[in-house]
Amino acid sequence: MRSISPTSDTAGPPSIKKQASYLLLAKVAGFVFSLATPLLVVRILSVEDFGSYRQAFTLVTTLSSVLPFGLGTSAFYFLARPFEERGPAVVNIVLLFGLTGAAAFVVLTAFPEFAGSIFGSAKITRLSPWVGLLTAVWIFALFSDSVAFANREPVIGAYFVIASQITRTLAVIVAALAFGTVLSILVASIIQAAVQSVVLLLYLGDRFPRFWRSFDASFLKVHIAYALPLGFSGLLWNVHANLHFFVVGNRFNTAAFAIYAVGCFQLPLIGMLSESVNSVLIPRMTELQSADDRGTMVELLARASGKLALIYLPVFAFFFITAESVVALLFTEAYTASTPIFRTFLFLIPLGIVMSDSVVRVYTDLAKFLLKVRVASTVVLTVGLIAAAGTESLVAIVLTMVVIRYCESIVAEYGIFRRLGFRRTDLQKFARVFKIAVSTGAAAVCCTLVYTSLRSRVPEMLAGLQPAGGGNIPGELVQSLSMLVVLFAAGVTFAVPYLFLCFRFAGLAEDEVRLLTNLRARAFSFVGRRK
Repeated sequence: MRSISPTSDTAGPPSIKKQASYLLLAKVAGFVFSLATPLLVVRILSVEDFGSYRQAFTLVTTLSSVLPFGLGTSAFYFLARPFEERGPAVVNIVLLFGLTGAAAFVVLTAFPEFAGSIFGSAKITRLSPWVGLLTAVWIFALFSDSVAFANREPVIGAYFVIASQITRTLAVIVAALAFGTVLSILVASIIQAAVQSVVLLLYLGDRFPRFWRSFDASFLKVHIAYALPLGFSGLLWNVHANLHFFVVGNRFNTAAFAIYAVGCFQLPLIGMLSESVNSVLIPRMTELQSADDRGTMVELLARASGKLALIYLPVFAFFFITAESVVALLFTEAYTASTPIFRTFLFLIPLGIVMSDSVVRVYTDLAKFLLKVRVASTVVLTVGLIAAAGTESLVAIVLTMVVIRYCESIVAEYGIFRRLGFRRTDLQKFARVFKIAVSTGAAAVCCTLVYTSLRSRVPEMLAGLQPAGGGNIPGELVQSLSMLVVLFAAGVTFAVPYLFLCFRFAGLAEDEVRLLTNLRARAFSFVGRRK
């Protein structure tokens, strides 16, 4: 059955730049709300309850990512293909999402001790049915964050992403404030995901009328054949991303898990930027692969890497330098033990600069190659994490995970670029990444000098101040204000030389030059006013 889609218009699909802009805008808007969730919950729940909260949602997010087996992302491939494949692709995704979600709910409800044994927690055992229900609803609801973009409707996609982030955050915050229990947060999240699922069904029914009648058993085989290797690869990627959490949860108590989870806090904006770029690279890579234009594919990867490096490298350097103040400010002094874990975990950020996942999704042989690499690295990771857990050191566990992720990435990228016919002369296309790295290093030196000198002086200065009505400023307020002042001063010290060096030496594109020119002018203007 011929499905209706905006891509059928003679005007053609929106440009990649326009799609990326809308998706990134939506992610950034949602970032403000999603960031508030852990920062508020950590102040409401005790350390032990916060650990249980993170354990429950670690299990939900892991299952929600693993069980769909890459079918959700396959929409970017199939909705960019001929009309007759779109309706069957949608019904396949809806059907299999429903089946996998139902299976998760049945297993976690019938065998609650399974979830409890993973983390060695009786509380997780009691919450297991609720975790299963949230997983079932979430698997389907999360498809709304990508389906409109896959269907080349970036404006609607932006609305979906923003609305889902806002409502998801508000549901958690209201439940935490009103009841202050992990169960209440799970129930509120289930209600939000159910509403989001209804909206998704309405959208699918409007854009793909009677899509449920488009089921085609032969096409289902084609769809699964495409998604399965990527799904297994994604399964193993999730093992890499989350296995260390389960090892810590199983070997350490709930309070230690809370410390570790805070240390492995992922900066939401980084993940959002990566998803935004990858979502729009996949359709473009599909077109270039069909034309066998490998040279342009390498050039496109280089341009994307340069744009990501422009943000990833300074973010990594700044947060590495100021990690102690960042952790204390965001999660309170109770979690200062998370600082060395956070610093180690930050080393994963530079790995995201090269967005080769978009290439893997258009070459089936690369998907199989990556699957083999990840099978081998998963075995090594499992053995390494078990050995690291024997040291009873949380830092040893996260360091083991990071080192093995780097080793896997080196092997995988070698195979991917070899498939694209990468030559030594192509290295010059990535020269901008090196220039940005040098600029970041120079700015980091300046930032380190300022941060180390102010970190102890500013609290003493603020502690000596007295309010107009007499008395002393509360110690907690002094700590918070001093950390804000130090971070602000360190940020300005980092930004000014970084923007200057990038503007002069990094070989930026025109749109990046305009952006950095505005930022540099504002930074220098602020410094001038302060002087």
